[in-house]
Amino acid sequence: MHPEEYGSETPPSKTRRKKEMHALQHVGSRLTRFSEAQLDKLPLPDKLRNAIREHRRLPNSHGARRRQLQYIGRLMRDFDLDEIETEIESMLRPPRTADKEKAQLQRHCDQILAGGDPAINDLLTENSQLERQVLRKHYLDFSKARSNDDESGCNTVEARLKAYLDSRLA
Repeated sequence: MHPEEYGSETPPSKTRRKKEMHALQHVGSRLTRFSEAQLDKLPLPDKLRNAIREHRRLPNSHGARRRQLQYIGRLMRDFDLDEIETEIESMLRPPRTADKEKAQLQRHCDQILAGGDPAINDLLTENSQLERQVLRKHYLDFSKARSNDDESGCNTVEARLKAYLDSRLA
């Protein structure tokens, strides 16, 4: 990965790449806990299904399962992570509850992105499991992307904020 390959863009930092890989491994870890019937309902390629089956078969000695999770994460790089996570959530939650929670998440997300620190403070008084630093980081990233007229950046930050809120408020 040489800087010339990216043109005027800078390559993602090593920390960001590692966070993305850990997120993929986390989703892969969730997939390994599903039954065969649940896996069949998901739009997964055969190679990934086989890797998940292999993970179940492996003993947990000498880091075999950890290495297999890394492999599953590597396979998942080629797939739309948001689509898979959406399918997982729809399987795990009843539809009405999911719609209600999705609307509440969207409302919290909109409040934070529009209101900044006062909205973050209000949300923290209601939900002590959230972290102020993380919420502020998302708000600042969103503000930066908005000031640069970077719509895809805004959408990315909003999606990350929703994922964070979903993981903490669920």
